Amino acid sequence: MIAAHPAATDAFGKAAARTAQSNPFIDPDGCRKLAAGATRNLNARLQRERDEKAKAAR
Repeated sequence: MIAAHPAATDAFGKAAARTAQSNPFIDPDGCRKLAAGATRNLNARLQRERDEKAKAAR
């Protein structure tokens, strides 16, 4: 993923480390990691909302 700000993903460090044999900008598991993180965040938020709803109903 390319972030809006280069510091968010160490774009300058990755550019400096790039070679003909290795490209640190390419992460074959990048989408899976992003989706897994988003799923964890969504599940945590849904649980917080369920807890808040249950607490308010008391």
